[in-house]
Amino acid sequence: SYFIGCSGGGRQGLKEMQRFATDYNGVIAGASGPRTPEMTTRRMWEIIQRDSHPDLMSPADWRLVSQAGVERCDQLDGVKDGVAEDPRHCRFDVAELECRGEKTASCLTPQQVAFAKSFYAPLIDENGRKIDEGILPGVLIDSGRSQLALGSFGRAVRKQSNWNGEGFRPGADLAALRRVMPELAADDPDLAPFRGAGGKAILYTGWMDGAVSARMVTDYYDQVVKAAGGKAQADQFSRL
Repeated sequence: SYFIGCSGGGRQGLKEMQRFATDYNGVIAGASGPRTPEMTTRRMWEIIQRDSHPDLMSPADWRLVSQAGVERCDQLDGVKDGVAEDPRHCRFDVAELECRGEKTASCLTPQQVAFAKSFYAPLIDENGRKIDEGILPGVLIDSGRSQLALGSFGRAVRKQSNWNGEGFRPGADLAALRRVMPELAADDPDLAPFRGAGGKAILYTGWMDGAVSARMVTDYYDQVVKAAGGKAQADQFSRL
């Protein structure tokens, strides 16, 4: 029997391997969000930032940043094809888009540059602790209002159905979310029972996914490889 899921279903696939190792012979988990509590904290922070600066960045401005990142990273694989292959190895500074004169469609104001850079940078909580590794170059910033974030920190944490971000603190709220939804994370890298039962796993994710950070998935798989004893051992039952 096989489990195939993506996004929330991908996370469930990880939980199956981690918690119920003999349920399935194989698992295909896409865009799995192993660190969903941290991901949800970022989404909530982004909502609050956009609400605080509602007219600062237009959808076209965000596309400009994304396209510039893709163009910078495109040829790292030796082929110019409009695709940023593994942008973890690419360095792109949004400041390169700062206007030299008046604002045009092809540049950003200094305030916009600072705002955009804050979104791509690692998320830092109120105590100076890093929550994540930031967003990869080329990813288009998600400008929606994540119902997962609003529901998690509103209904689950605060028991308020109409909460819109008042009093949100990334560090404190992340800790509260972990307390009330302890199974939301799917980041246990020890898949020894699944491997021992003969299970096989395929993980995949999109480099340009604006919701589930590709780096989160690749970092998790790096931990799986480490826990398995190295790449040769991990390759016996899993692939990314």
